[in-house]
Amino acid sequence: MNGVKTYLLTVTAGALVCALVQEVAGGKGTAGKVLSLCCGVFLLLCAFSPLLHLEVPQSIDIWGDYKAQANGIVDRTSLAVREQTSMVITQRTEAYILDKAQGMGADVRVQVELGEDGVPCFVRLQGQVTPFIRKKLAWVIESDLGIPVGQQRWSGA
Repeated sequence: MNGVKTYLLTVTAGALVCALVQEVAGGKGTAGKVLSLCCGVFLLLCAFSPLLHLEVPQSIDIWGDYKAQANGIVDRTSLAVREQTSMVITQRTEAYILDKAQGMGADVRVQVELGEDGVPCFVRLQGQVTPFIRKKLAWVIESDLGIPVGQQRWSGA
């Protein structure tokens, strides 16, 4: 409340000084216009003088919380996208292998694992198939998907 009182006194005193100067000088014409301009500038300075004494804390970081929240959202979204992409790659790779196996007349179950880079690197196959179909399907998996025979594990039904 003390600051408001000081502000009002400053503006009132400035207005009184300007009125007194203009009355005493009583200038008309060019000198009167220059004097009025000077009084106007003086009153503006009186009105905006509290801004000269305004103290803004230097260590305030108003965007810090928002940045932290935004970074958290980006991290969670990136993780969700990676998980979703991995799931789609896994499902499509398994579907591709099942389609090839069914085309050969084999009934198998497939489980694909992805490497760190998100590329299929290991496959587990389960089912009763002939050695010929197993060899043919292993070759298709290696040539089409790039999963070497050493990274393919077969087990019976």
